[in-house]
Amino acid sequence: SDKGKYPDSYYAASRNPKPDRPTLKNDIQTEVCVVGGGYSGLSTALHLIETDHEVVILEGAQIGWGASGRNGGQIVNGLNASLQKIQKSYGQQNADFVGQLVTRGGKIIRRFIADYNIDCDLKEKNIFAALNNGQLRDLQETHALWESHGMHDREMLDKSGIQEHI
Repeated sequence: SDKGKYPDSYYAASRNPKPDRPTLKNDIQTEVCVVGGGYSGLSTALHLIETDHEVVILEGAQIGWGASGRNGGQIVNGLNASLQKIQKSYGQQNADFVGQLVTRGGKIIRRFIADYNIDCDLKEKNIFAALNNGQLRDLQETHALWESHGMHDREMLDKSGIQEHI
């Protein structure tokens, strides 16, 4: 059966070798049980372990099997509702708060990579790409707004910049 096997993905093809993890067969006692071994579950477990809690992670498939293993390892600071929309609807203070939350996850991941010496192909910036002048103007507005919230990890590329990057 393929249940719990990694689907064909960039993550599955490029991940580091993983140690075997035992299957839970008996009752165990622990202070905290984290259900799910994706980014959120692993982050939760590491934060708890770093503050001296006893943690067990239960994962029904394999570590990083679900969405965390299918996003190509991207650290994308994006929102379904734009910061512009949040700012317009709920004010500057709420937009500032959301803007800080959006970048916090990426900072946590980068800290884990450094603290735990995780061997990965970390890239420090996100690319905003535009194929025409209209898209470029929209992205420049978005870029300026994100920078006003202290987010300086974006690189703007026009059509020729994309070609050069690739």
